[in-house]
Amino acid sequence: MRHFVGAHIWDATQVAPAILDWAQQINPSCGMHWADERGLYALEWDDSCCAPAPQVERAGPAVAVLFGAPRTRPDRAARANIARDVAETLACQRPIEAALKDLDGEFLLMAWDDPSATSFLATDPTGHHCLYYASIPGGIVWSSHPLRVAKFLGPPQLNREAINLYFALKGVPAPWSLLKGVCKLRPGHVLIAQSAGICERDYWQLADQAAQAYDGTLDDASHELIDLLGRSIEHYAFSHSSHSTPIGVFLSGGLDSTALLALGHQAGIPLRAFTIGYSPAYHGDETEHARHAAKAIGVPIEVLYFSPDDAAMLTQEVLPGLAEPAADPTLLPQVFLARHTASQTQTVLDGTGADVIFAGTTKYTAEPYVQRYQQIPKPVRHALIQPAARLLPSSRRWPLTNHVRRWQFFTSGSDLPFVERAVQWTRFVPQATIARILAPEWNMTQDLGTTYLDTYRRQLQVDDITAICFMTLKGHTPWVDYLKLSSLERASGLSVRAPFMSPGLVEFGLRLPGAFKVSGTVGKLVLRRACEQIIPSGTLQRRKAIFATPISQWLQQGMRELFWETLRHPTSVFDLEQLRYMARLNSLGWRDWQSELWAAFVLQRWCIANSVS
Repeated sequence: MRHFVGAHIWDATQVAPAILDWAQQINPSCGMHWADERGLYALEWDDSCCAPAPQVERAGPAVAVLFGAPRTRPDRAARANIARDVAETLACQRPIEAALKDLDGEFLLMAWDDPSATSFLATDPTGHHCLYYASIPGGIVWSSHPLRVAKFLGPPQLNREAINLYFALKGVPAPWSLLKGVCKLRPGHVLIAQSAGICERDYWQLADQAAQAYDGTLDDASHELIDLLGRSIEHYAFSHSSHSTPIGVFLSGGLDSTALLALGHQAGIPLRAFTIGYSPAYHGDETEHARHAAKAIGVPIEVLYFSPDDAAMLTQEVLPGLAEPAADPTLLPQVFLARHTASQTQTVLDGTGADVIFAGTTKYTAEPYVQRYQQIPKPVRHALIQPAARLLPSSRRWPLTNHVRRWQFFTSGSDLPFVERAVQWTRFVPQATIARILAPEWNMTQDLGTTYLDTYRRQLQVDDITAICFMTLKGHTPWVDYLKLSSLERASGLSVRAPFMSPGLVEFGLRLPGAFKVSGTVGKLVLRRACEQIIPSGTLQRRKAIFATPISQWLQQGMRELFWETLRHPTSVFDLEQLRYMARLNSLGWRDWQSELWAAFVLQRWCIANSVS
């Protein structure tokens, strides 16, 4: 998707001259600009980009501009020209939500209603792309990139709250952005701006949809799931811009990506699978599982290998250009894979979202283990087992220390009730560790991450499992998983699509009771039941695996000098002595601090590259 920047000014006397000068110099071939006694409206997009130009439509006094790939939902009546529908909705003085509620896909929308001198900004329902904005005296400015908004406010500066949230959640959630004064629009929301003020409205109303309990059986749900997922996959296939090339599938060999591969193959869609491993070998390598799944289904597969040298190269090339720093280290090998994939196809399917909607991770399935552990007398657990576990070495370097690491994580939340434990396990870095990492002036006493997650957890009055699914979907997925997918697109030119995250499928998944998602230590129960006849039994029975990354290997082999050069920079927000101590324990294999060290490195690297103080 092309980058863009826009502004709506209702009082030019209060606005910096630089904004007015920029608006008047917009080239009509890649933007629009008009002004009258009620103010000024301006929008400009990149013209040197291989991405499709935006859809621009007028209907009487209304204008709508759509970036990205919006589509009508598969279960709704098709609309030939979505931008025109939005413009006509405003021209007929109907609420803009009427034109947005049936949309699927990945898009950002800008619209203007002349009679009311009102501008509208909207994001796609699930948050594939982000839209940033800032309220300024006399108007509002916005962009697809936060730095383009920040340039109108002065030298870009870090937001203290956002830094704490970045470490708490692995990404910065809306309405914050990493830059002071710049806000981020929530997914599925429309922002309405006029001289009387600025407000956000939720056009998706997902909580209301999820509150409508499902009244069928588990078998009914599994059949409906297969139908919805199949239609979502076919929807992407039909919108594939090149019918002469196959559609790619990022295949891990796990349940989610294998289900996409099997259903697409069953529908007769030409597919090609792509997977990636590590060189030298690492315990997070899933290439053999992916090969087995592709062979069983009958789809060709390509396997690539990612080295520390590749990580060093992409770190300097990709990280500085991100709209926001991505603490997820799997971004680098996936960019490497995506760039290779882009040479053979234009669209790739990804299994993101299934773990969130259908409760596929450990935080949902650990309850039986917790109950067994709690049968041990509390004094023994607190005075003997947990202190002993903390004394042992815990890192990902060796199988034994990796088991200790996982045991320490498990015991850290084992005394909490299910909901509180799930909130804690959704976090990225514990609050006490954040306090150690950041310099004192950047620390906050308030635990913003837990407070933020709790806000969403309490929105839906349903069973505990579904409430945590909703919390994760709204409070975590857009800023971590979708930030990664949109970054992949910009770094490779691919269209990366996540069929599990289509709005209809999300609504369906959240309506299902928790008992359809988790049974004992087995998660994604309804998805497993739905896929019994279409994917290999080995894949169906395989336990959830994590695409682990050899961060310590990267930092010690290919990036050691760059790592410390970055963190010693004068603008660093970190306690350098604490980071040195953590790095020393990590390199010895005594403690696992690689994720925290990586997140600090990525943040500081992004700040240096973009002159953020």
